[in-house]
Amino acid sequence: MRSNRSVWQFLAALLTGGRIEIFDENIAMDGTRWLETASSRSVTILETVPSLLRVMLDTEAHAPVENLKWLLLTGEALPPPLCREWLQRYEGVRLLNAYGPTECSDDVTHYEIAEAPAEELARMPIGAGVANTQLYVVDRFQQLAPAGVFGELVVGGDGVGRGYLNDAGRTAEVFIPDGYGARPGARLYRTGDIVRWLDGAVLEYIRRVDHQVKVRGNRIELGEIEAALSKHPAVRDNVVETRTDEDGSRFVVAYVVLDDEVTSDLNELRGYLKEQLPDYMVPSVFMPLARLPLTANGKIDRRALPAPSREALVRVREYVAPRDEVEAEVAQIWSEVLGIEKAGVTDDFFELGGHSLLATQVVSRIRKSFEIEVPLRMLFEQTTIATLSTAIAQMQRDEEERADAELLAQLEQFSEAQVQTMLTEMSIS
Repeated sequence: MRSNRSVWQFLAALLTGGRIEIFDENIAMDGTRWLETASSRSVTILETVPSLLRVMLDTEAHAPVENLKWLLLTGEALPPPLCREWLQRYEGVRLLNAYGPTECSDDVTHYEIAEAPAEELARMPIGAGVANTQLYVVDRFQQLAPAGVFGELVVGGDGVGRGYLNDAGRTAEVFIPDGYGARPGARLYRTGDIVRWLDGAVLEYIRRVDHQVKVRGNRIELGEIEAALSKHPAVRDNVVETRTDEDGSRFVVAYVVLDDEVTSDLNELRGYLKEQLPDYMVPSVFMPLARLPLTANGKIDRRALPAPSREALVRVREYVAPRDEVEAEVAQIWSEVLGIEKAGVTDDFFELGGHSLLATQVVSRIRKSFEIEVPLRMLFEQTTIATLSTAIAQMQRDEEERADAELLAQLEQFSEAQVQTMLTEMSIS
């Protein structure tokens, strides 16, 4: 149920006489080409998620923004440092922090950011309600919470959906009668997001009320991953959490207690989950534990779970060192992007904790190192250093052959005497 992500983009353009530019995946997920393409197509309003913006700022220092007026950030919490970095680099392009649950037709709040936020600001506000939308912050008894007090955000108005198809129970749980407005039959949507009103009548997002999280713009139920893992015969116990990289990127970690009597490995668990869940829900890191930490009353102590590093990934494959210059360069790029000591040529990028946003960094560095135009999809198709290096070497040979063919075509325009003269001059110089 993701259709709301395109409602305003299509309708606003039609209503204002504008046009819509839809970037393909190779551009939309590529920090190097993203702004360049927007500039070449005279885009004035651009929308993306904060995690992709982070990649763009890390990989492209001087991308042009000749016509861009607004950059809309949505899908994830917007870190204040990211705002400061953008506005420092592109002072004339304002940011708009947009918030909108899938269960509503589009964004329900907007917050304009024209100046760099203060250093002490911990969270960017998500703003006030858009037209024809009512926002309420309520406690667990569905009573309105005073300003400054944490509560669940409840949305009313024209954009609230009608419910979940063929799921009356879930619909009744979160789509409730509007007890605050005067319109007969109106309903509210319980977002499950904890917020509070700030001075100036704007909202601040705090966290989810349950274990549902957003990772790289995708909504993920951690309990659903735990349930899928529990069905594997080798998993005796497990808990799934999210962690944050040094660069602020969020990733999913599965802590698993394996049954000693059942033979299995972490790659098998990863493959099993890929058959059960969408790719974006498969954890980036699997950490085996002897037992899960518990609190004094016997509940899982999530705070005591060890923080994983990229080195915490258990190497199931035997390490194979790079065998030529291309593999050595690619291995060095992988190590730097993934934050690991060394990568073997048979290691799988995604099994080492890679994901789509890190893939864009790898592709960007490969382009600079080898001076070839590598499509993003190549890393998804050639997921090991060995296969990726083979593809890069072939592209280099193809480029050399193309250059030789162009040279021969140019030489054919000259007489034999002229060619001999040019070759002689080249050997002398």
